[in-house]
Amino acid sequence: MSGLVSAVRAANQGRPDEAVSAALSVEPDLRLLTGLPRADMASQLRPAAYDAVLTALVRAAACVVVDCGFSLDAERGGRGATTVATLERADVVVVVGRADPLGLSRLVRALHDLASVAPGRSPRVLVNQARRSLGWSDREVSATVARLTGVTPEMHLPFDQAAWDAAAISGRTPRTAAPTSSFVARVEAFAASLVTQAVVAR
Repeated sequence: MSGLVSAVRAANQGRPDEAVSAALSVEPDLRLLTGLPRADMASQLRPAAYDAVLTALVRAAACVVVDCGFSLDAERGGRGATTVATLERADVVVVVGRADPLGLSRLVRALHDLASVAPGRSPRVLVNQARRSLGWSDREVSATVARLTGVTPEMHLPFDQAAWDAAAISGRTPRTAAPTSSFVARVEAFAASLVTQAVVAR
């Protein structure tokens, strides 16, 4: 069952604060409100109720991270409209793309789409799964993205399959399952800067 759908249904009945209790406890200071298992369920997220759920979460937590869908087509409703509504409320927007050719092409398109639906925002860009076997350096990837979008990625997250596998198999976060991972170290550094930026923005 989707935690988000349960929370929105409760909000529709005037109980948006139930979003907090619907979130699963992952670690002592980390809770997860599970998203939509299927794209067609996005129609169940009524805008007013979804906004009420976000408001309840922001009141209850020091930091709220929303993993948005790829679609930014608000005119078609559903997941795209929910994503755009989330971006409009966000203190900080982070865009993540993979380092392989397909991932980079999607990253470039996503940055152009973001500029059209949320003009004036300055997203922070991460390139994930960076590795030498792809044949180009982090600097070359950054230069290409900057040339095509005008936005320079600020960090490249290393490909660390062992850490991700350890987390997936144990049902824990990479930070807990593989605390010495270089991937974890970079994510933690970026997360710390995000919290600082969000506090300043508020």
